[in-house]
Amino acid sequence: MKRRLTVDSSLIVASLVQADPNHNQADQIWTEVTDGKTEAIMPMTVLVEVAGAVRRRTGSTEIAERAVGKLQQLPNVEFVPVDELMAANATRIASSIGMRGMDALVVEVAKRFNAELATFDKEMQRLAQKFLSNA
Repeated sequence: MKRRLTVDSSLIVASLVQADPNHNQADQIWTEVTDGKTEAIMPMTVLVEVAGAVRRRTGSTEIAERAVGKLQQLPNVEFVPVDELMAANATRIASSIGMRGMDALVVEVAKRFNAELATFDKEMQRLAQKFLSNA
């Protein structure tokens, strides 16, 4: 069975931006996904976060849209739509511990699909431990 990750946008962006202090580690993890050794599953909201982060860092709408387009075409990557149940569960996560909303959606996907959370957001990682057995 392949390793399954729920990847936060912080890791994806770090893998794309060589100047990011976490670039090497992010690139190594993301390469496992793009090479087919690891599966990635995350909420659709990660696409929004990546688009915004890439646009802010590069100043280019075209680069941001291209990055998102490439993410959507990767065979080992699944983006889960945010449905009513996911939103309700993420709302409970966010309200119970004060986690940011988009982060709570990522944690909910990791929990629902029993995936390992991959993030460079230390606060998110710390808070997620309350909900994930593999965090």
